[in-house]
Amino acid sequence: MRNCIKVLFGNNFFMFLLILSLLVIGCTSSTRYTRPSYKKEIKTKTRTYKERKAQRSLKKIIFERKLKRVVASYLGVKYHYGGTSRRGMDCSGFVWRVFQDLGKKDFPRKSSAYLTKLGKPVLKKNARPGDLIFFKTRNKIDHVGIYMGDEKFVHSSRGKGVGYTSVYNEYFRKRLFCIRRVL
Repeated sequence: MRNCIKVLFGNNFFMFLLILSLLVIGCTSSTRYTRPSYKKEIKTKTRTYKERKAQRSLKKIIFERKLKRVVASYLGVKYHYGGTSRRGMDCSGFVWRVFQDLGKKDFPRKSSAYLTKLGKPVLKKNARPGDLIFFKTRNKIDHVGIYMGDEKFVHSSRGKGVGYTSVYNEYFRKRLFCIRRVL
């Protein structure tokens, strides 16, 4: 090692120390490298229960407003057996048309008896706007409407066309068959 130093710097040991100290000082930095902390709070994609509940509540409010707006556009439309247009519609045609307007394009255009197979059953006390409400006369299911909340449902009837009726209406109260949630 001494021989290498003598070859590079001759007998000037002082010059060697100066260059060595400059190299050491020039290679160090004033900031110290630290590893990133992995203990920082990691934001997860899962939401809290309160956030999920608020989100569901907001979606529910938006859906109910849209449902009421769509239904209001059909109030007063005359009853026409097998109809699905504003010129006239029957009960299942009305339900089908409302769900089409709500964006449920795969909702079937079938009889009210067939629609009882969709979704899941709901107790009357747990009914929400948008649930289907079915009525049975002469031992068969032959009428369907959409529950709108506040103990009312909307349907297309032969006498009045599309309109609201109370669940406690004497005629319909006796014939209530079931309520089903399809959304």
